[in-house]
Amino acid sequence: MDWILSALARSGVVDLLKAALTLLMLAGCGSLPDDEAAWVLEDLAAEERPGRLKQRTPDPVRRPVAYAIQGRDYQGDLYFPGEPPLAGIVLVPGVAAR
Repeated sequence: MDWILSALARSGVVDLLKAALTLLMLAGCGSLPDDEAAWVLEDLAAEERPGRLKQRTPDPVRRPVAYAIQGRDYQGDLYFPGEPPLAGIVLVPGVAAR
């Protein structure tokens, strides 16, 4: 077992692992941004009630859409943000248990 460790030390793998571990530890020291993903889920659960996301952002614009897949017609809604988006999200009803 010692010969494996000494071979790893000679090849620089141990130094690489030390550097990677140090970077991982330093990454955990930074401050976390506001959890906007949690705000979105909270807002969805709140439905029409007030929520943190509703207080901080303009109301979205809802546009109904119709589409067909393999000859079957479907309807859905597209929501456009009241301000320029930084990311997107796709919600699919029925994917997760309630």
